[in-house]
Amino acid sequence: MDAITQTSPEVVFHYTSLETMMNIVKSRTFWATSILYLNDYQEREGFMAEAVRQMATLKANHADAFGTSFDDYLQLDPSIWSESENLPFVTSFTELSDSLSQWRAYCPYGAGISIGFDVAALELARLHGDDKPINERTRWEMKSEVTFRRVEYAKFPAFDTVRAEVIEALRRARESSKYFSPGSGRVDVPESQAFRLEIEAIAATYKDYSFQAEEEHRLLAEFLFWGHPSVGFRTTRSSLVPYVVIEIPTADGNFSEDTEWNAVRQVVVGPTPNPKLTVAAVKNFLFSQGLRIPVTVTSVPYRDW
Repeated sequence: MDAITQTSPEVVFHYTSLETMMNIVKSRTFWATSILYLNDYQEREGFMAEAVRQMATLKANHADAFGTSFDDYLQLDPSIWSESENLPFVTSFTELSDSLSQWRAYCPYGAGISIGFDVAALELARLHGDDKPINERTRWEMKSEVTFRRVEYAKFPAFDTVRAEVIEALRRARESSKYFSPGSGRVDVPESQAFRLEIEAIAATYKDYSFQAEEEHRLLAEFLFWGHPSVGFRTTRSSLVPYVVIEIPTADGNFSEDTEWNAVRQVVVGPTPNPKLTVAAVKNFLFSQGLRIPVTVTSVPYRDW
């Protein structure tokens, strides 16, 4: 098995708490977390370990063609590049609307909810503040990107898949370098740095095939650095966690707060001792926010004593 690829659905689901659901709906935003701080502590490792091996092979066999493009990885200890400051920020979704494993992993018992989002709206999301002209965001001339992507599952090392992605990342980096060419008046971005941004974005969409049952999709905020003005920090039980705010528009790309927000298509209430009361309260809350959408209760007969 090399990789598993499928087409995108029309609706994907985000599992969270009732409290967070209320914040998302009120603000029409998500908090995306740095990929280094996700629950999977091996995130990126399988893909990047093989990617670096492929870089070494490609450069050894075709030094003239690849030049210094891979030097950021080949000249650094892996423990350094695995702590890169410019990794993507992630918000996760799944195709599964009512999954026991998702309820257990991502929701507090009795207060969990699954929010179904229109993929068309997610594909038009943007970083909070990116509506401002570039010259108003000091130093950040490389405009950040928010993309919606399906997670690919591979049995690593997945030689052919990873090699193809390394070559594609370099193609994109060289294409973007034209924008930052000498004489453009823009900040100079070395090809090796542009490649690093591209390969990290690709790595953020690959996971080991043992996770394939999650059917995950991701919103990725790319091309950010710790010093970027959009990066904030929140506390957890044991750490500070970097995050950015992502704005979700309507399905046709309207970000105005005065516009009816049709990005949410349905809601599923998770296992709870009070299903009827919770469904009624969620319906009333959504109605108060101008959302008239289906609210159902889980069919999973799960009870946490």
